[in-house]
Amino acid sequence: RFLSSLTQYDDFLENVLKPLMRVRTPGSEGHRIVKTFIKDFLKKLGWNVSTDEFEADTPFGVKHFENIIATVNPEAERRLVIAAHYDSKYYPKTKEPEFIGAIDSAVPCAMMLELAVSMRHFFNHLKKVCNSYVTLQMVFFDGEEAFKEWSASDSIYGARHLAERWQNESQLDNVESLILLDLIGSPRPAFYDMSSKTSPYFHRLHKIEVAMANRGDLIGPYENYFRTNIGLQEGIYIEDDHIPFLRKGVPILHIIPIPFPEVWHKSTDDAQHLDHVVIENLIKIFREFIAEEYGL
Repeated sequence: RFLSSLTQYDDFLENVLKPLMRVRTPGSEGHRIVKTFIKDFLKKLGWNVSTDEFEADTPFGVKHFENIIATVNPEAERRLVIAAHYDSKYYPKTKEPEFIGAIDSAVPCAMMLELAVSMRHFFNHLKKVCNSYVTLQMVFFDGEEAFKEWSASDSIYGARHLAERWQNESQLDNVESLILLDLIGSPRPAFYDMSSKTSPYFHRLHKIEVAMANRGDLIGPYENYFRTNIGLQEGIYIEDDHIPFLRKGVPILHIIPIPFPEVWHKSTDDAQHLDHVVIENLIKIFREFIAEEYGL
C-alpha cells in the first residue's frame, strides 16, 4: 500500500506529463524542448544520463537523432531496460489540429519519468548499500515514427542505431530484458504475453495487478489489463522499437495494447482522450514490479 500511494497524480499531470504534451517531430523546437526536459529531469534525480547521437537519411533529407539513455548504476554488470520513444509522428503543417501523440508516446515516457521520481529514495539507497548486479536502465528512443510510409528504412531510426552500437560495443549480452512501452493511456487496454523468453515478467505483472486489485490499491472503473486467459501469443508480430534488439537475441517484453487504441495516428491522440484511471493504475503496477525486481 505504501508503494501504491507514492504518486501524487495531479503533480504527475502538471510536472511530468504536461511538459511532454507537444509536437515532438525530430528537428522541431518541441522535440528539442522535450529532449532537454527528459535529460534534465533524470540528471536531477542522480541518474547517469548519456546520449546516442547520429545522423540518418530520411525521406526529407539527413536528420539528426538523439537517443537518451539513463542508468541508475552504470557500474552494474547487467541491465533491465525499460524503453519508449519520445518523438511524435510527422504530419504536414496543413493538418489541424497538430498531432501531439499523447499515447504515442508521451504517456509511456511520462510513466517512466514518474517511476524514476517516485522511487528516487529507493534507488538512491540501492546505490549506497550495494553495487547491484542488475541495474535499471531507461531508454528514450528517437525517430520511431516513419516520416512518410513505414518501411525498413523509414522507421525506428533510433532503435536501429542503438541496437547496432550496443552490438558493436558488446553490450547486448548484458541486457536481461528490454521492456518496451507503447500506445498506453487509452481506455480498456489489453496486453498479451507475446514471448516465452519474458513470460515470467508478464505473469508477474499479471499477479501484481490481481493482488493490487484485491487489496483495493487500484482505482476504478477497472478492467484486467494483463491478459493470461488465452496463453502465449508468440504469433503476434508488431513492428516497433524492439525489433532490432529482438533480431539480435535480446529478450523482449512488449507492452502494447491489442487491438491498437482508436486514436492511434489520429489528431484525437491528445490530452482530452486519455484515460487517467488506466494511467495511474499502470504506474502503480509497474512501480511494484520494479520494487519486486530489486528487492525494494
